[in-house]
Parts: sequence; structure tokens; C-alpha cells
Amino acid sequence: MQLARVVGSLVSTRKSDKLHGMKILVAVPVDMDTFEEKGAPFVTIDAIGAGEGEVVMCVGGSSSRQTEMTEGKPVDNTIVAIIDSVDVLGRRLFDKAGDMRQEAEKPEPQVREEEVVMVEEATVEAHEIPQITEVAETIVVEKPEAVAERDNSFERVRESRRERSKKKNK
Repeated sequence: MQLARVVGSLVSTRKSDKLHGMKILVAVPVDMDTFEEKGAPFVTIDAIGAGEGEVVMCVGGSSSRQTEMTEGKPVDNTIVAIIDSVDVLGRRLFDKAGDMRQEAEKPEPQVREEEVVMVEEATVEAHEIPQITEVAETIVVEKPEAVAERDNSFERVRESRRERSKKKNK
């Protein structure tokens, strides 16, 4: 078993039928003394409903297939617990409540106008927005006139793609 912090998620649209419906997360091992991240990120199946930023207990190998959700599935690592606290020799090393307060106190990314980024279509769930802004490091604010210009460009691109698709499907 190992303790790790959930740092992200993984989405796969094509996968083994046995993995359909399973939530796949990315986690990084944590040092038991400092609870700082250490080591390489790894992929794990979430068997209990963990979220980004939480410290979790993971099991690997054949143990990862011992939960109801993972039995008989092609998995090699599974989250089996969300850690609330860790005490060693009478000393509290980790407390989830204190850890979550520290996460909440992190400064928000600064917003600055840089450029208009064209995105044709995207579906983003509400819980993914903080992850996206952290990865992007900047948030783009569009001017109204740029939006109108961009919409015309998108329509031309969409029409061109529709035409190519029609020709390809004939």
C-alpha cells in the first residue's frame, strides 16, 4: 500500500470493455514524513470517489483487483481509501481538514488579456475548470469584436469540414 495525492484525471474514449465506467485518476506518491509529493505520477483506478488534491491510499498488483469494482478487471493500481489523518508515535503527521485549508489559501491565477484562442468545440465539466486554469497558467479574455470575427472563422472552418466529410463518406 502507498499514500499518494490525486493530481489529475485521465480520460480514454477507447479502452477495454472491462474498463468502461471506471474513473481513472493520476496520483503522485507522498513522503510519509512531510506529505510532500515525491516520485513519478502514476495512473490508478478510483474505487471510492476520490477527488483532486486528496491524499489517498493505493494498492497495486493483485491487491488492486480485490475491490467489488475491480474484481476481474485489467487494473494494476486502485485507490481504496481517502485519508483523513495520519498519526505516528502519538504525533499527527497529516490532517485532511488542515490540508484542505492550505489548498483553499493558494492564490488564484492572475487574469490578464493576452490573445484570442480559437476553440471549435469543447465539453468541460465544472470540476475540471480549476485543473484547466492551472495548466493554462493564463486565462484569456476576449474582446466583443474579436468574438464576432472568430465566429465567422469558425463557421468557415465548420463548413469546409462538412464538405470534406461528405466527399469522404460518398
